Amino acid sequence: MSDAEAGAEVRVYLELGSRRTFACACEWPGWARSGRSEEEALAALGAYTPRYRTVATGAGLVFPEPVSFQVVERLRGSSTTDFGAPGQIPSCDRVTLGAQDGTRLAALLGSAWQRLDEAVAAAPSRLRKGPRGGGRDRDAIVAHVLGAESVYARRLGLGPSPKSPDPVAAVTVRDLDSGPADVGRSPGGGRPLASPLRRPPHGLARARPRLGDGGSIARAEPGVVRRPDLRLETMRLDSRHDRSKLASPVGLLALEGRSHPVVGPAAFAEHDGVIYMTTSRHAAKVRLLRRRPRAAFALTWPDLALVLSGPIEIYDPRSLTSSWRAVRRAPALLAGMAAYLLQNAAYMAGYLGDRDRVPGGWWPHDRVLIALRVQRRRGFRLPPLDAPRAMPPALLPGSVAAALALRPLAYVSWVGPLGPELAPSGWAPDGDGMLALPLGRIGALQAGRRVTLALERPHPYRATQMVGASLWGALASEPDARRRVLLRYGRLPAGRAWRMELQGASWWTGFERGRTRLERAAVSAAPWGAADRSAEKDASPAAGGF
Repeated sequence: MSDAEAGAEVRVYLELGSRRTFACACEWPGWARSGRSEEEALAALGAYTPRYRTVATGAGLVFPEPVSFQVVERLRGSSTTDFGAPGQIPSCDRVTLGAQDGTRLAALLGSAWQRLDEAVAAAPSRLRKGPRGGGRDRDAIVAHVLGAESVYARRLGLGPSPKSPDPVAAVTVRDLDSGPADVGRSPGGGRPLASPLRRPPHGLARARPRLGDGGSIARAEPGVVRRPDLRLETMRLDSRHDRSKLASPVGLLALEGRSHPVVGPAAFAEHDGVIYMTTSRHAAKVRLLRRRPRAAFALTWPDLALVLSGPIEIYDPRSLTSSWRAVRRAPALLAGMAAYLLQNAAYMAGYLGDRDRVPGGWWPHDRVLIALRVQRRRGFRLPPLDAPRAMPPALLPGSVAAALALRPLAYVSWVGPLGPELAPSGWAPDGDGMLALPLGRIGALQAGRRVTLALERPHPYRATQMVGASLWGALASEPDARRRVLLRYGRLPAGRAWRMELQGASWWTGFERGRTRLERAAVSAAPWGAADRSAEKDASPAAGGF
């Protein structure tokens, strides 16, 4: 039972080092501050109350008001304490948790990460340094928090192989799929795992003053880059998950637009940890990538979705600077292009068969090479998806809506601190809106966040026969959303469903695309090869191409 529910003082324990003392709330993990003495630590903890109250409120919990403290335990600290982090385990963390307590702690942890995610999204990339010029910038703090999370994951038995060369190939505590009753227990017994919950995330506890009004620093969202039980390396997949067994021969590419994510299909090839794609130099995606050169790319198998993300490089043979960069990386680029031609030979043949329907801007003489250097990856296990026909909203033309009505899997995209993100999602129509249920624990999603939901019907070799749509808008809380999504699917993994308040949609049928924007009820259609300046202004998700 929490302090607020019991109507008692907030119980705290003290960790006493030789030069520093920490005061930590027993029932409120992450609420911890330090000082040179017990009195200073308790005073700092009290001053920190308004910041932590937002975490408790976000978790749907009643927070004590007014706040007073009762010291229930004193622990001898260590060099870790003097360094600036609580490292001892109090008696309250050694108590076995029940399901209700575990759910409460998990809600607090998720709410803390959401507050941090908001701060990262609002913070500039370069932060104000300390009086002596020390301190990290935003992205360096994010990477530091990721590294700390990987330590916690290894203690839970879910870390990467010690031989893995990828320093961020780790599962984070935030995205564990274990039930809430397992929070705080070691897989093999032994020392309880209080630290991931007890120790406040670096930005929440210490970095906020350096950000001014922007708030604190979060780890990269969604942050989990590999689940070891999937045994995934970057595009070095097991025998059940190779390219020949993909549910769709093309992937979905997510970019960062001005107002919402931009999502479209792209044929690809992989070589040495880099995803190679090509597109017309006139495509909207090229302009968007030159302005914000980061992207996420999703591949789908029947039982698995793999999302890869990282920085983008564009190689344009008409640019001297680009050509010089290409010469310096000639061996890798030639190998990547050879892999692209071999793996997409069927599409090349389809181009020739449909040559009268392919815009001139999409032939080889007018294309550029896009290289996505994979830095993060995340795997999602997909349940068997068998959903009845459901017509998307009337924003889409009837023929497009009918083609997508039987597609059970969608992808939801949002923009995080390190760029665009993607996650597989169930979906259902809801009047003039959409319901989305991401198939994973996505703490970054919250009411008001702008997202894009993408649906696609691929074709094995003819780009002119592909149909897809992207619907964009803002998330809104809907208490009954999950139940209504489950009416379509019957059963889906645990997770929160959202209603999307749609603001617009774009669609593609082969190389033709169209767009509807609700704010002015305007509908437009144009070939993908056309130089469309409005796409750059609106960041319309019609950014496909092969």
